[in-house]
Amino acid sequence: MKQNILFWLLLFTFSGLPVSAQDRNHNESKRRLIENEEKNTTDSSHGFDHDRRCRDTKIVSPLFLTPVFKPNNLIAPKIEFYHPFSVEEIVGHKPLFQPKDEFKQKRIKHQIENLTFQYLLRNHPSLFHYSIDNMPAEKITLIEKNEKATVDVEKVTVNPGKYEALRKFIPDRKYWISSFESSIKFSENSTSDNWHSGATKRTMLNIFTRNIIKLNYEKDIIKWDNDLEVKLNLYNAPNDTIRRYKVSDDLLRLHTNFGVKAFNKWYYTFDAEFKTQLFKNYMENTNQLQAAFLSPYIINLGLGMKYDHTKKYPVPDRSFVVSVNVAPLAYTYMSSQDDEIDRGRHGFPKDEETGLYKNYLSKFGSTIDFNMTLKPNWNVTWKSRFKYFTSYDRVISEFENSLDFAISRFFSTLLYLHIRYDDGVTKVNETDSFLQWSQLISFGFNYKW
Repeated sequence: MKQNILFWLLLFTFSGLPVSAQDRNHNESKRRLIENEEKNTTDSSHGFDHDRRCRDTKIVSPLFLTPVFKPNNLIAPKIEFYHPFSVEEIVGHKPLFQPKDEFKQKRIKHQIENLTFQYLLRNHPSLFHYSIDNMPAEKITLIEKNEKATVDVEKVTVNPGKYEALRKFIPDRKYWISSFESSIKFSENSTSDNWHSGATKRTMLNIFTRNIIKLNYEKDIIKWDNDLEVKLNLYNAPNDTIRRYKVSDDLLRLHTNFGVKAFNKWYYTFDAEFKTQLFKNYMENTNQLQAAFLSPYIINLGLGMKYDHTKKYPVPDRSFVVSVNVAPLAYTYMSSQDDEIDRGRHGFPKDEETGLYKNYLSKFGSTIDFNMTLKPNWNVTWKSRFKYFTSYDRVISEFENSLDFAISRFFSTLLYLHIRYDDGVTKVNETDSFLQWSQLISFGFNYKW
């Protein structure tokens, strides 16, 4: 009875005859149930619904093809009926588990196709113009085994003496490593009134240049670091009635450090430094010379130990380099080739007999030199330097910090602060301080290799 009902439903569907409202409701309920089953089957198969993914490359249903007679169309398919209500509505509660049938959708579509072909076969046999037996068969080519076939194999004699072992390529190691950094920038600069090389009021649009050349050697237990630094700041002096341009922050510095490895990252070192400035610098609106080339010049020598540490991170362009040189035995010598400079500003001692400043200074003491370079990323570099010298009756210390923001490979912005302390200089007023400072903000061209 149930099979007859399903048969007439399918008959009305494919013949286009009108059906009653009850049958339409039953068909609509069955259609929604099949869609829900199809959705559940698709969700549970985790992407194995090939019909939905391949509808652009294959025919949706064989029902739209020309009917072809097959012997299995004569066998009536087994009909499976599905209740239009859910399991919760029948049982009254949700079951403990929901069985999944991965191929239920395929079976349902296959049953519908078979029922359709059976209907056409019984009622419209004239539509079948082809039979599966009359269709062209696939050609099959058999490959026969030929046991008499032979393959000639040539015997190759190998003489190991004719071949040489591969030579290991070891590139030549570079023991000398050089680097260069140059910058020309527009800057804003100002110094304290007691700055040792000459005071500078706040000036804008200065031309600032800094060049550093490094040449380092490292082999076995020997490590030798050398660097040459030239720094200059040229600015317009509208308040000076004698000179239109002035020079500030003028420095020529040559430093070398020779070390022999002691243990781990410690080295026995000999440290030497030479400092002076290149151009003359006068007090504003006067001809009083404050500093000049080799006036003064300072030589620092020291024997001690140095700690070197370089840390690299897995993040590209991030690095941290620190070195500390401690010299318990140090010597400082300062002299001036020009007797007209203001020697009291630079800390030359006075002669007790004549009351005049001496032309030289010679002191033994101790020195601590600290250098640090931190790069958190490719465009930010923080450099810090601290030097402390004491002769146990006088202290000279310098603290430099520069923060470089690279905008591109060739342009950057630099923030620079230099603090200096010297308790051996002569105070002009009692309220003057031994602390000196110089600050600079610049933007312009920068080149490194």
